[in-house]
Order: sequence, then structure tokens, then C-alpha cells
Amino acid sequence: AAKENGCKSNMESPVQLSPLSLSVA
Repeated sequence: AAKENGCKSNMESPVQLSPLSLSVA
């Protein structure tokens, strides 16, 4: 779920998932 949400949430809250997005990507 984290990966799926990461892509979508990335646009909504890039600051919150900024570090997570990079890690997941």
C-alpha cells in the first residue's frame, strides 16, 4: 500500500513523502 500511495500521495504531499518517495522510487 505504501508504494501505491507513494506515487499518488507524492503529488498531494511531496514534503511528507519526499524522503519516502525517493526511497521507494
